[in-house]
Amino acid sequence: MVLKRVILLPMVLFMLLASLPASAADWGEVRRAEVNLNVREGRSPKTKHVKTLMKGDTVRVDFLKNDWVAVFDLDAPVRDEKRAIATPM
Repeated sequence: MVLKRVILLPMVLFMLLASLPASAADWGEVRRAEVNLNVREGRSPKTKHVKTLMKGDTVRVDFLKNDWVAVFDLDAPVRDEKRAIATPM
């Protein structure tokens, strides 16, 4: 059984991610956490905490919906929400 997780940030926390120049991939936005940020399994603060981005961590974000974004590893090769660090519910 394959476990799928969603790593999402509410838009308010998204603003705490500093924008960086794009890398090789031409989708989403590359962001660096300016503070430690908890990421969640779904688009709600009531969903399970699955990871904490530490200050200085760099990630790719995309799929803004209801003020939440999906979070990807920086080297994610394709823009596919199912390939996010987790998949939104």
